[in-house]
Amino acid sequence: MQAEKVGIEPALLASLDTAHYTNIEWVDTVKKFGTIREGGQVKLQFNFKNTGNNALYVIKVHPSCGCTIAAFSDQPVMPGQMGFISAVVNTRYHPGAMHKTITVKTNTNNKLYQQLAFIGEVVAVSH
Repeated sequence: MQAEKVGIEPALLASLDTAHYTNIEWVDTVKKFGTIREGGQVKLQFNFKNTGNNALYVIKVHPSCGCTIAAFSDQPVMPGQMGFISAVVNTRYHPGAMHKTITVKTNTNNKLYQQLAFIGEVVAVSH
């Protein structure tokens, strides 16, 4: 029976099918965005490659702060292919040093959970 016919999302099914987990290689797990004025947005992209033999699914992403919106494709990343996690950070009301994380869960043997980080300085604007 196909997962779609019973209403099970493919990523959820892949997370349960540990016999068919794959491997992931992150190109970058830390992004330094430098200095930005408070109120601006920072757009980030973290890249990875499926280095295993089965389809790779991003199952869940969880930003450490409500100032960050993270997105990912629900489509599988096939062996040898690249994928990414994108994030948009709103710096409004967040002046000073910024160090935030995004936790990513995938169906992978070598890194089931990966913590991505972004670091920078938000310069306060006078009100």
